[in-house]
Amino acid sequence: MTNAVELLAKAVLLKLGESIRGDNRNPTIPAEKAISKLLVKQEISEIEAQTIQQLISFRNEAAHSFLPEIPNDILQHVIYCAYKTFNNLARKHFRNVLKITEKTFLSISFEDTVTYADGVSVLIKKYRKNTDAKKLLWLLERGVSYSGSTYMSQDDFERKFKNGRRLILDRLNLSNYMKDSEQLKVVFIQAPRGYTVNVDIRKGNQNSKQALPVVMTKKTEVAVDYPYLTTELATKLGKGRNVVVRTAKVLNMRGDNNFHQEIKVGKKSFVQRYSEAAYVALKKHFESNPVYIPLQTSA
Repeated sequence: MTNAVELLAKAVLLKLGESIRGDNRNPTIPAEKAISKLLVKQEISEIEAQTIQQLISFRNEAAHSFLPEIPNDILQHVIYCAYKTFNNLARKHFRNVLKITEKTFLSISFEDTVTYADGVSVLIKKYRKNTDAKKLLWLLERGVSYSGSTYMSQDDFERKFKNGRRLILDRLNLSNYMKDSEQLKVVFIQAPRGYTVNVDIRKGNQNSKQALPVVMTKKTEVAVDYPYLTTELATKLGKGRNVVVRTAKVLNMRGDNNFHQEIKVGKKSFVQRYSEAAYVALKKHFESNPVYIPLQTSA
């Protein structure tokens, strides 16, 4: 993956008229400098550059020394996000010769997967007693901290933790990286016949340093969780069917999984079902508005 990104980065730089000439030892610049140049040219974002630099950091260590086993959640995040950047660059600059990114690739694991941030948190907990965890944290940190010309040494990295009063994560550039980057979580769900599955991404508390994306899954039995057809809901509320439909639409219930599900029953046919929460919310609305006034819409 790193070799592919490096070659593409150099191809893009050449297309933009940039030099990739190296020195006496290497005919071309190393991968980390190529990515840094793409960032300066604003071909990729800072988060994209930091992600790829972590991947390069791993590759370089594996080529010249010993690379500890990388947790799946961290590796999955870095490779997936790097591939997205690769795909965007290739489509932008070499779309007419690119075929591979028109396909979809899926890697299956039977282990539980969490997020990149969770994986980093585990490494931090092991930092004091586990040399592999310490090394991986350094490789990740040097990736997001690459200056454009030099890497952070492991000694410089470890000095950050000596006599420090702040939490370890607060002393790392990884902290800002985790706040600004997307957190990838792959969820495989086996749903029995007759069930639907909702996957919700909820926004966390942005004021919290621990605010990270939370992915929640819910297995739904439609007839139980959404017991009311539109006519049944209108009858229970004592209102006309059209009144209920228009009110639900104005209250933004349609499409909200807490209140409504649209169920496909034919090639072009759908039925609308509503939850108990929808009934309670509509009942409260009509009690506050006992005299029905036609809902106004914009011209």
